[in-house]
Amino acid sequence: MFARHCSASLAVLLFAGLLAAGAAGAKPHSSTQASIVFASARSGDRAIFALVPGAGRVVRLTSPPKPTTPCQCRSRDFDSHPAWSADGRRIAFTRGARLFVMRANGTDLRLVRGPGGTEDFDPAWSARGRLAFIRQRPASRGSGYVHEIVSVNAAGRDARVVGPPVRFAYRSFGWAPDGRRLAFAVPYTDPRSPFVVGLFVTGSGGGKPRFLLRAAGMGELVWSPDGSTIALAASVPGAEPYDPYRLFTIRLSDRRIVQLTQVPFAKTGDGGPRWSPNGRLIAFTRVDLRRSSVHVVRPDGSGERLIAADAIGPAWSPDGRRIAFVQGVLAADRALTLTVIAAPGGRVLDRHPLRRPNDADGLGPQAWRP
Repeated sequence: MFARHCSASLAVLLFAGLLAAGAAGAKPHSSTQASIVFASARSGDRAIFALVPGAGRVVRLTSPPKPTTPCQCRSRDFDSHPAWSADGRRIAFTRGARLFVMRANGTDLRLVRGPGGTEDFDPAWSARGRLAFIRQRPASRGSGYVHEIVSVNAAGRDARVVGPPVRFAYRSFGWAPDGRRLAFAVPYTDPRSPFVVGLFVTGSGGGKPRFLLRAAGMGELVWSPDGSTIALAASVPGAEPYDPYRLFTIRLSDRRIVQLTQVPFAKTGDGGPRWSPNGRLIAFTRVDLRRSSVHVVRPDGSGERLIAADAIGPAWSPDGRRIAFVQGVLAADRALTLTVIAAPGGRVLDRHPLRRPNDADGLGPQAWRP
């Protein structure tokens, strides 16, 4: 038995506590319809936008400040990684290396403050209103940095270290549907291997993590709707750390592993799994150096089929009747669009232009408003 920063560049990945009030600087909007939030440079600077499917309109929610001097930092001040709260009232996102929360209409922008020298990334809300994110901070001993997963409540207080401090960057993490557990993938030292990535599960308040599996490399993970199983992208047994990933599921009760995708080893990589709300299908992205596509497969590995060519980053609507993704990713002569189709592979319902090449990131797991 064999025993991953999410989506900023999916093709490359597969191959190789107080809130301070501020002003959003964007026009508010309101809607009772489901909305998709996404990061885009369609207006020049990279900001957060919302699309109301079927309404034919895209609304800008944020306006990142223009730096007065060139940024020398590792993470530039653009907006990315938006995520809806479980009640649909808030959106968290990253601006450079800082974490912000705003209302669903883009107002009441607030900074999630951390200790000096920290950088925060990749927000994700739990069903119980906790906001978790990856934090990089200076090491308390020696030089360099450590990484940990921190969660705060909806008011930005009660900070808890959920994922333990480690020297290596976390590859991915995700809340269980009930918000009581959190799974994460992180490199660690193992006596049997000089460098491996482990999948662990811990409680919402932290504590000793439970080990599930190891692999040479891991990408994004996602829980099944019933919380019994985790789907993830990982290296196949015996692979090197940067070999292309395949999709697997692991059942938590007995750690039973099922390999879902069986593509020839050196040809393509699979990642970004997304369970359908009813748990019957898993959508994912398949990429190689020349093309990308969105597919669906059953949790037992059967019934795999293509639903969109030249596309990445699928996201299911809360009712499971629609799938959104970014299309036109690798074909320079095609328009880059945010596309919504009838699930799981029917007619096109919406298609909105994006900006090339900055917007070819796909959609996050909490892109749809609950």
